[in-house]
Amino acid sequence: MNPNYRKEKALGMAFGTASHRLRRAFMFRLAVKCGEADCYRCGKPIVSPEDMSLDHMEDWLYAEDPKGVFFDVENVRLSHKECNTRCRMTSKRNSSGKSKYKGVAWRKDRGKWRATVFANKKIVCTKQFDKEEDAARYYDKKALDFLGDRAITNESLGLFESNRAHQTNVWA
Repeated sequence: MNPNYRKEKALGMAFGTASHRLRRAFMFRLAVKCGEADCYRCGKPIVSPEDMSLDHMEDWLYAEDPKGVFFDVENVRLSHKECNTRCRMTSKRNSSGKSKYKGVAWRKDRGKWRATVFANKKIVCTKQFDKEEDAARYYDKKALDFLGDRAITNESLGLFESNRAHQTNVWA
């Protein structure tokens, strides 16, 4: 018999889930008491434990000492889950030759930039371009077509160098 069976029956959920929720609620309460319940990214108040996430100010994954930066509590702040997710999606991976834009990847075998849109875990649209920004703008257009309000675009993330009108018609 599962040693946590009695706990799970009493709580109505897996004991690990209940423990996680309790820790999150307790941490949120402490953050509110200490005046630290504002989002590190947008500055707006975090209003519930479910909307809260831990956020690293310095990207730890590509640091010289990833483990040290990850566990440095002075490098951690609270943020909204959405703000944290958007930040992770915009991280620039130029050191590995990948695109700085969402939905864009370099096709080494073809020498072109590829825009790919996923919906429901399936590729719904893909096209190749000579210019990285053209691929990113195409991705934005098609992501909005397929995902509507749920789409997170390069434009909404502020990834384009300028907000000038795009000269090339890449949607054709």
